[in-house]
Amino acid sequence: MGPRKLLTIFGATGNQGGSVIDAVLARPELQEKYSLRGISRDPSSGKSKALADKGVEMAQANLDDAESMKTAIKGSYGVFGVC
Repeated sequence: MGPRKLLTIFGATGNQGGSVIDAVLARPELQEKYSLRGISRDPSSGKSKALADKGVEMAQANLDDAESMKTAIKGSYGVFGVC
């Protein structure tokens, strides 16, 4: 099997983004296929650290900052976000 594809999840510490992360982490066949990058306004928060402990790459981005958004999704195979 080749390298895992990167899924970037906005709102990783919230209900909807968190449920996407939980779904991938709960299924070994998805963990084999995808790596996860969680996006949060505060990647140093307790929730962010808990996700990092589970193997999720945590990063900071802000919808009002176009450059942070470009950096957040760079290299992603897929992106999940809710407005």
